[in-house]
Amino acid sequence: MGNNNSSTQSPPRPPRPSPGNGTRGRRAPVYTARGPWIGQLDALAAGQEGLRPVCLVENSQEEGLVVYPEALKVLSGVKQPVVVVAAIGSDQEGVSGDPPPSRMWMCCLPHPHLSDHTLVLLHTEVHLDEGDLESSRWLLVLTVLLCSSLIHTSLGNIAQQDMERLRWLSELPQLITCRASPERGALSDSHRFALFFPDFVWAVLDCTREPQDEDGQEISEDEYLERALRLRPGSDARAQRHNLPRECIRQFFPERRCFLFQRHPEETLAGLQQQKFLRFLQEEAQPKTLPGGLVVTGELLGRLAEIYVGQIRAGAVPCLQRALQDVAPAANAAAAAAAARLYRERTERLELPLDSVTELLRLHGRCEREALELFMERAFPDGICNGQAEFMRQMEALKDKFFSDNERLSRARCEKALQNLSQDMGTRSRDRSRGIPGGYLQALVEEYWKLPGKGLKATAVLQEFLRSRSIPSTERSIRTWREQYLRELEQRMRAEKEDEQRQRQQEQLRRRSEHQRQLKEKLEDFAGRRLQEHRRLMALKSQEEKSLRQDGFQEQADKLFSVIMELDWEYHGRGRNRGSRKGGNAGWNGRNAGWNGGDGGWNGGDGGWNGGDGGLNGTGNSNSNAWIPVLVGIVAILALILLRI
Repeated sequence: MGNNNSSTQSPPRPPRPSPGNGTRGRRAPVYTARGPWIGQLDALAAGQEGLRPVCLVENSQEEGLVVYPEALKVLSGVKQPVVVVAAIGSDQEGVSGDPPPSRMWMCCLPHPHLSDHTLVLLHTEVHLDEGDLESSRWLLVLTVLLCSSLIHTSLGNIAQQDMERLRWLSELPQLITCRASPERGALSDSHRFALFFPDFVWAVLDCTREPQDEDGQEISEDEYLERALRLRPGSDARAQRHNLPRECIRQFFPERRCFLFQRHPEETLAGLQQQKFLRFLQEEAQPKTLPGGLVVTGELLGRLAEIYVGQIRAGAVPCLQRALQDVAPAANAAAAAAAARLYRERTERLELPLDSVTELLRLHGRCEREALELFMERAFPDGICNGQAEFMRQMEALKDKFFSDNERLSRARCEKALQNLSQDMGTRSRDRSRGIPGGYLQALVEEYWKLPGKGLKATAVLQEFLRSRSIPSTERSIRTWREQYLRELEQRMRAEKEDEQRQRQQEQLRRRSEHQRQLKEKLEDFAGRRLQEHRRLMALKSQEEKSLRQDGFQEQADKLFSVIMELDWEYHGRGRNRGSRKGGNAGWNGRNAGWNGGDGGWNGGDGGWNGGDGGLNGTGNSNSNAWIPVLVGIVAILALILLRI
C-alpha cells in the first residue's frame, strides 16, 4: 500500500498453464445456486424465461484457468453496452473434503430500465478461507477487472472475521498492473486502481440490529459501512491485521454502498429490504466502461475475459494497458458493425421510393451522422483511423444499396403505373376510335406525371415505355410528337444526371468534413475524460488524506500526501520536463497523462496523447493551441484515407 513500484515484488505464481489458449472445448458445468444470498441476484432474472447461468471461467487443478466457449458465444451476441454486477462468495467455505473448482457463472438479461443496455450478472464461486485462497485468487482478480459493481456479502453484523475474508484485496497490487512498462521509481499502479475498479457494495444478511452510532443514534447504512472501515491506531501486528483490508477498500473502491438485510418475521419488511437492494442494482449500477469512458459491450466483455485469461496463462499478471491495446481492433470493428446496423435500421424505416436526389441525400446524411456518432461513441482511440476507414467502406456499400433500393422500387412502381394506365386508356381509346392505337399516348403521359411517389426513375422508365410502343405509320402526328417528346426526356435525364453528380460531390465534401469533425471531437473528448479522471483521482486521494488526519492517523495521511504530490508532479511537471519520445497516431505512450500520470490520457503530456505539455505529440502550454497542428495532421491522414475509398 506504499509508494514502491509493484514490479519490485514477486507476484504469486499464475496457475500452471496447459496446452491451448485457455478456451475449453468440453461442455460447461451446470449451475446449481446455493446459499441464501444467491437469491438476491437470481431475483433480478425473475420472469425472464429461458435464461440460465453458464460458466464463463473455471480454475481447475487439472487445466488451470479456462474460458468456456458457450459463455463467449452468449456474450458475442450482446452488441449493446453492459451493466456488469458481480457477487463473490460460496456457502461451502469451511466444508471438509476437496473443494470443487472455483468458477465464475454468468447470466445475461435485458436491462429493466435501460432499453439499450444488457444486464450481465456474474457469480464468482470461490473459497475465501485462507487455506483455499490459492485456487480462487485469479478468479477474484478477473471478477474485479470485468464488473462495474462488485457485491461482497456477509452474515450478521460486520465483524473482523468478515474483514479477514477480504484480505485477498491486499494482494491486488501484485496481481494487477496498469502500465506495460512502468518507470523505475514511479508510483505503484495500485494508487490508480480507483480509476477503473468497480463500485463496492457490501450486503449484510441477517443483520441483528438497526445501524446506530456510539450514542445510540440511528445512522444510514452507508455510514454504518464507513464506521466499520475505520482504522485502528498503532503499528503492532493486531493493528496491522485490523487495518490492512480496510485500507484496501478505502483506497481501491472510492464508491461504496451498504445494504442491511435484517431478520424480520414480517415478510413485508423483508420484501421491502430486498426491493431496495434490487432497485439499486437496476437503477444505480453503472455501465461497464474503461479508462477514458470507453464503452464495453457484451462482445468486448467476452474478449477482455479471453485476453486477461491469456495473460495469466502465459505466466504474467493482467495488464490493463496491454489488454486495451489487444482489444482495440475488436472494439473498433464492433463499433463499425454496430454503426452499420444502425444505418440499416434507420434507412429501412424510410418510405421509398423518394422523388428527388436532394431528399435522398438529406436522409442518407442524417442516417450516416447518427451511425457515425455511434461509431465514435464506441470506438477506441488506439487504431481509430483504421476503424473509421473500415466504417466508411461499410457506409459506402450501404449507401449504394440504399440508392439502389430506391431506384429498384421507383422502377417497379413506374412500370406498374404505366402498365395500369396503358391497359385502361388503351381500352377506352379503342372504344372511341374503333381500334386505332397510339391516340391515347399523350393522355397517358399527362396522367402518368400526375401520379405521386414515382421516384427518381420516372423519366427513364417513361422513356423506355414510349420507345417500346408500336405506332402505325398512319399516325404521323403521334409519331412526330413521340420523337420530339423523347428528345425532351433525353435532355431532362442529362440535366437530372448532372444535378445528381453535383449534389453527390457536395455530399462527399460534407461527409469528409463531418468525419473529420467527429474524429477531432472524439480525440478531444477522450483526452478531456482522461484529464477529468486524473483530477478525480487526486481529489479522492485528498479526501482520504483529510479523513485520515481527522481521525488522528497522521503517519498514514503523510504517506498519502506524498502520493498526492507525486500525482500532482506528474500532472504538471513530468510531461514538460521529459516529454515523450514514443510516437504514433493517437497512441498510448507519452508522459504525464494517464498511466504515467497527469493531464491528458494514457501516458500522454499535459494535453494527452503521446506528448509533452500540449498533448498529441506536441509541446507547449496545454491551454494554448498546440492541439491544432497535430489535429490538422490527423485530419490530413484521414483525408488521404477517404480519397482512396
